[in-house]
Amino acid sequence: MCPEFGGKATLRYQIATREPIEGASDAKIHISTLWGAKGVTAEHVYIVGLFNEALPGGRRSEYPGTDDEYFEEQRRLFYVSITRSKGTMVLSRPEKINRNEAAKMGIGLPEGRSPYPFVEASPFLLEIMRFLPRAVDGDTWSGPVAR
Repeated sequence: MCPEFGGKATLRYQIATREPIEGASDAKIHISTLWGAKGVTAEHVYIVGLFNEALPGGRRSEYPGTDDEYFEEQRRLFYVSITRSKGTMVLSRPEKINRNEAAKMGIGLPEGRSPYPFVEASPFLLEIMRFLPRAVDGDTWSGPVAR
């Protein structure tokens, strides 16, 4: 639970939207949306949830532009986000996601019966894969390397 953020559900909602997450200013860990990270840098940056259904995800009805403009805006947002690190950058994506949790965050998934459907990597992550070091499975990763 995250009592300073109003509980786990509130934190989940704030991560899935553009709403700022307010917390203690002396915290050593700051959680932000991709929108909230614009102009901010940190020694270690973790970008999680890089799957197609979340980024770019479905265009919301309130977005005034076309589908192509939305896609390009999401691409720019991703590229700005990957420049926020002064040291370690961790890019993470799930292979499967809990269908109920995705629905709570407003993430549309393909129809099906599986409670944990497979999801595709974000096309923006796929675009830069050839420039990245070899991927490490999250279950075996030992954390950032000390410099």
